[in-house]
Amino acid sequence: NNYMKNIIPYLNFLGNTEEAFTFYKSIFGGEFTTFQRFKDIPNNQHLSNVDQEKIMHVSLELSNGYVLMGTDMLESMGHKLVEGNNFSLSINADS
Repeated sequence: NNYMKNIIPYLNFLGNTEEAFTFYKSIFGGEFTTFQRFKDIPNNQHLSNVDQEKIMHVSLELSNGYVLMGTDMLESMGHKLVEGNNFSLSINADS
C-alpha cells in the first residue's frame, strides 16, 4: 500500500524568500498559489516598512501535487533562523 501522498518542504529565509522562490519558479515552473506579505496580516503596525514587504507565506505548486512553501524569518518578531535547521517537512498521508 502507498500511504504517503507527498512531502512538502517548508523553507525559512532571512529576508530573501521572494528572490529564492522566484528562482525556484523559473527552474521548476508551477504557479504561486499563495504569496502573502507581512503587510497583509492584521496588527502589522509594529513592523518596519522593510519587514512589512517581506514574505509571510508563499506556496509554489509544482506538478504531480508537489508544493514548496516558505517564509521570511523576522528578527523583529522574535524569529531566529539557525543555518542547517531552517526547514521543516510536512508529510501528507492517505490516512
